[in-house]
Amino acid sequence: MTLASNAPKPVRHLLDALARELGYLAETLDDEDNPQRDRLEYRAYAVLTVCRILCTHAHAEMAVVSKPAAADWALTRLPMRWHPLIELARAVDEGMEDEDLAPEPVRDFVDFGAESIIGPPEHRSDWTWARSG
Repeated sequence: MTLASNAPKPVRHLLDALARELGYLAETLDDEDNPQRDRLEYRAYAVLTVCRILCTHAHAEMAVVSKPAAADWALTRLPMRWHPLIELARAVDEGMEDEDLAPEPVRDFVDFGAESIIGPPEHRSDWTWARSG
């Protein structure tokens, strides 16, 4: 289900919500005891959610888009290094691929998303999920 609204979004609240979701994804991927981390579908979900977060951040005035639309957006605007990961995540999400998405590149993509909307790690000291260095 895609939720959409044309109501203006308070930018600070939006940024906080996007950052919290990135934090949740990071915590899940960092927790080796969390069963979600080991699920291929969850890692695909995480990649597509980061695409949606980045698209929402870039277009705060628009409604939140679907994950497939966010993946399309990401493939036209994000660095090429992320394209294979996004394409694999989309294929897994659509049931077209069962190749494994390793947790490390997915976690790196979450960091890329955090850096894109929050800033480098030194600016994320309030976020307990931010990796050091």
